[in-house]
Amino acid sequence: MTARTISRLLAWGFTASLGVACASSQGGGEPRDWGADAAAPTATATSSDGGPCAPKTCLQLGQISGKHDDGCGKTLDCTAQACTPKTCKELGQTSGKHDDGCGNTIDCSSAQACADAKEKNDTKETGTDLGAMTDNPNTTRLVADLTLFDGDVDWFRFTVTDQGFGGNPLIRASVTQNLDVAVYFVCDSQPDFSTCGVATDTQDNTVGRGCRGKKTVSLSTDCSGLTETGKAYVRVAKAANNGQCTAYALTVDVQ
Repeated sequence: MTARTISRLLAWGFTASLGVACASSQGGGEPRDWGADAAAPTATATSSDGGPCAPKTCLQLGQISGKHDDGCGKTLDCTAQACTPKTCKELGQTSGKHDDGCGNTIDCSSAQACADAKEKNDTKETGTDLGAMTDNPNTTRLVADLTLFDGDVDWFRFTVTDQGFGGNPLIRASVTQNLDVAVYFVCDSQPDFSTCGVATDTQDNTVGRGCRGKKTVSLSTDCSGLTETGKAYVRVAKAANNGQCTAYALTVDVQ
């Protein structure tokens, strides 16, 4: 055996021993390849009961800003989470300063804080137009999602046409809150003799002939001539001074 052969045998023996040692350090069996195409094992986050961990959202954490732990060991950025601030109307406030629900202060001193979609309907000229109504067939109009603040008034206007032979049109207006409500009528043919439909209502001739009451009121039309056709108005007012927005709905009937 030559010196070159002996050197080769010694080198082979060293390499074989090194391979066995590596295999043993990996738990035995075949050598494991952690090359570029192989995925090394990763740790799985678990909850306190040992099950899979479900990360929480900013909403679940009640956070709208800053960075927070998601409950699974990771950081959640809540800075960009949107918060929808409430309006004075949604808060039911018409005065003072209040939290808008997003950590900001909102000033509800202005009457506009309680404005609804029908504003500005503060005069009979700018009143919400309910269109044409008749007593044959009977006509009903419902107006919802209305609000009033302290001392505010809402006006509504419509035309009334006397049709058929069932008597003079009776106009009735009612609201869902204990508010002041009035009905006014202006005959196309004067003079106007319209009167309150209920004896307990109060005669109020602010516009033409009218009546007012609490929560509900009615007016019996009576015009000179053959028909009781004309223009009608409804006014709803809040006399109470409680610093609150009062939400209500209005129903108008002509029959």
